[in-house]
Amino acid sequence: MPVTRNSEHPRVVGRKTPVRIFQPLGLTGNLSASDQAIITEFPQALSLFRKKDFAAAALSFSNLADKDPVSARFAIRVHDYLRDIPPDNWDGVNNLNRK
Repeated sequence: MPVTRNSEHPRVVGRKTPVRIFQPLGLTGNLSASDQAIITEFPQALSLFRKKDFAAAALSFSNLADKDPVSARFAIRVHDYLRDIPPDNWDGVNNLNRK
């Protein structure tokens, strides 16, 4: 059975609602220990990110960053948000402004 993860919900140019992006990781039973850690820990880090708990999310994403490029990208984004906190109406969605 294929294993995927829901990695992000960007809002693309021309759409008002976010789009769900899924990343295939492999087949059940064939996943490495590293992939298993990503499957377990990434959703927790993403939940912290969406709750605006950027300090905890930064730690979680940083712990995964060396084995997961998506987590590395989120770690950078979270560190940016720690410096420049998003507004109160921030919805956790990455708004893409070009194709």
